[in-house]
Amino acid sequence: MRDIAQPFLYHYIVQPEKAGLLARTLLQRPSLARAVKGLTITAVGFHNGDGKTLSEEDQAKLEVQVQTIATDALERDTSKRENFLGVLMLAHTPNVQRLSVHTDYFTPMMYYLNGALSCLTILRANCEDTANVFGLSALAGIMAAAPNLKTFFGYSLTAVDLEEGEVFSESVTEVNIAEAAILKEDFDMLIQGFPSLQVFRFEMGGAAAYEMWCGRPADMAKSLLARKETLKTLNISTSASFYPYELLKRNEVIDDLSRMTALETIVLSIDSIYTEFGANNYSGSDSDTDTSGSILIDLLPESVRVLGLVDPSGLSEDIFRLAASAPERFPLLKKVKLQGAGEYKQKAYKKAFKKAGIKCVKAKGLDIIVRG
Repeated sequence: MRDIAQPFLYHYIVQPEKAGLLARTLLQRPSLARAVKGLTITAVGFHNGDGKTLSEEDQAKLEVQVQTIATDALERDTSKRENFLGVLMLAHTPNVQRLSVHTDYFTPMMYYLNGALSCLTILRANCEDTANVFGLSALAGIMAAAPNLKTFFGYSLTAVDLEEGEVFSESVTEVNIAEAAILKEDFDMLIQGFPSLQVFRFEMGGAAAYEMWCGRPADMAKSLLARKETLKTLNISTSASFYPYELLKRNEVIDDLSRMTALETIVLSIDSIYTEFGANNYSGSDSDTDTSGSILIDLLPESVRVLGLVDPSGLSEDIFRLAASAPERFPLLKKVKLQGAGEYKQKAYKKAFKKAGIKCVKAKGLDIIVRG
């Protein structure tokens, strides 16, 4: 019974207090190490005394140390315990599929042997209960060692450092970023880092967003053009309150999205499109601010199939004009989701889209970015 049941105990491991003993167990019992499918760890920078990344020789020395050091010493020395956890991740959980990392802005790049994480498909950073911010480059080593990585979730991203021409992952197709506060240049590098991007969800927020000049939605749309042939699903959520010194005006709408050729599902908050309210007088009410009526028509690509709008105050004319012109301008559009439109407006929108053969529904949680 032990031989049958014990591997199940190792399917998902959250970093334990006695990490050294766990590392020793996995070194001595490869069958248990191969049973690990999910792992949650605290990020540390793995490097030798000279500040260089670990070599195979360094790793072998650490393995010997884990095997031979006394049990009391394993648990007494915190720095050694972190190294042991590094050994655990470096080579001894080859079948891990889901990895959650608690990291922060000051963690150096986490380095792993090439291909060591070949089964890893989902990577999450700070998606548990943590207030830490982080730079994406701290996870570049993990991504480089995971040739089959598909999905990345990041919470509280504040920096993206990448050299021109470099990428984080060729294999990742889905990126979810929540409560981010990054500059325009960092957003450019974020999009550059994932050349196979198909699903992208981005939410601006967190305390850091009030302390720095974040990239504007219009700038984000320009950056996304680099993935116009691959990106199929887009969700951008932001707030005028994160731009306290400048108004996001109509001439700054994200109309560059109209040049995307593969984009099928689009979800946008009202402030991701435009706002004429500053941070001090933004009301968020369902008012009828006068617009040209062509904002939505100008920003949507012909490939759009599903459109979601969060708190579409001030866009009544644009929504009605979209409904009237959709059969000709957007023949693939089949569904419109509205959050916070109000009961009276919702009924009117539903009737207008029904005439165009398009389903219009009331939705909740469109602006919530998936955390994993």
